[in-house]
Amino acid sequence: MSEQPGHGLQGGLPFWSETELACWLDSRGLLGAHRITKISPMSHRAMAALVELDDGSALFVKRPMPHRREGMLLTLISGREDLRGVRDLLPSLLHHDEASNVTVTAGLTHQRSMRELCMARPPEDGSLVRMVAEGLSRLHATSKASGLAAEGACPKHVENPTPTYGGLSPTNFAHAVGIGFPGFLAAAQEINGPLRSLRDAWHPECLIHGDFKDDNIMVDARSAQAPKLTFIDWELGGWGDPLWDVGCLVGQFLYHWVASIQPSKEKDFASWVRNAAVPFAEVRRASSAFVSCYAAASGRALEGPNGCLTKIVQFAGLFLLYRAIATLEVMGMLPSSASYCLQVGRALIGTPEKSKAIVIGQLS
Repeated sequence: MSEQPGHGLQGGLPFWSETELACWLDSRGLLGAHRITKISPMSHRAMAALVELDDGSALFVKRPMPHRREGMLLTLISGREDLRGVRDLLPSLLHHDEASNVTVTAGLTHQRSMRELCMARPPEDGSLVRMVAEGLSRLHATSKASGLAAEGACPKHVENPTPTYGGLSPTNFAHAVGIGFPGFLAAAQEINGPLRSLRDAWHPECLIHGDFKDDNIMVDARSAQAPKLTFIDWELGGWGDPLWDVGCLVGQFLYHWVASIQPSKEKDFASWVRNAAVPFAEVRRASSAFVSCYAAASGRALEGPNGCLTKIVQFAGLFLLYRAIATLEVMGMLPSSASYCLQVGRALIGTPEKSKAIVIGQLS
C-alpha cells in the first residue's frame, strides 16, 4: 500500500488518506496481524471504501452523510435477540463508531449485486426473485413481531416518501431545478389527488430498507443450492411502510425497461416500446413472481378490501418519479429516458387499477 497520504483516493475517499484509514483501522483492532493489500473507493457522495487484506478477506468502511445513521440501525439489529432471525440478511457488523458515524462491516468479496448478475435487467431466474421476496418478507415480519414498537425502541422513522404538488410558493419556483421543471410539475400536478391519497396511506409498521433496489441486493452464488443474500446500504432504513420496499424493486424492474427504450426514426411510440432492449415481458414476469411470492410469504392479500397490490403499483410509480427528479436535478432537463419515467410513473400512480393488470399481469 502506498505511504503517500491520499494516493489514488482523490474524489473517492474525501475524509481520509490511505495511511490515515489504515491507522484508524489498526487502532481499533480491526486489522489484527493482517496487512492491507488494496483500498478501493466505492462512492463519491460519502466516504466508503473496500479494504482488502492479505488473507483474502476484506473490510467495508463507510461514513454516510451526517444526517444518516446507518451504523446505529445495524448496531440495533445485531444487538437484539428478537431480531436474530434477520441478521443473515445484513452485512456482518464489525465496528461502529457513533461519534464519527463510521461503520465497518465485513467486505462481501464473494458476492455480486443482483444488477450485475442480471446485466441491468429484471432477473430471469425465478428462484432468485423468490428468495429476495422471502428474505424481504422475513425482515418485515420479524421486526414487526419484535418488541421494538412496544418498548418504544423503534429506530428513526423513515420519512414519508410521497410528495404532493398542489400548492407551490414563489420560493419553490425560485429553487426549481432547470428548464425541465415546468414540464415535470405539470405532469405531477395531474396526479396530485392520487399522490395525496398515497401519502395518507403510509403505514409504518416494521423495519424497512428504504432504498430496496437490485444494486443493494448482493448474491453469493457459490452454493447453487442455497445462494446467500445480503441487503446492503441501509442509509435510508428505519421504521416505515413495508410496501415501499416492495414497490421500489418493482419500480427498478420497470426502470430497466424504460431506460432501454431508444427513440428511432419511426414516429410510432408503440414501436419504440416493442423494440426496447429489455422486453416488457421480462419486467412483467419478474414483477409478478416477486409480488406474488412476497404476498404469500407475508400472508398479505393482493386483491380485495385489504389488498396491497394497488399500493405496491403506486409506489413503483413513485420510484419512477424519483428517477425523473434525480435526472432533472443533475441535468436541469428531462431527456427521453427521464420523460418516459415520468409518464409511466404518472400512469401507475394515477390509474393503478388499470396499470397493475399491465405491469403485473397474471399473478403466479
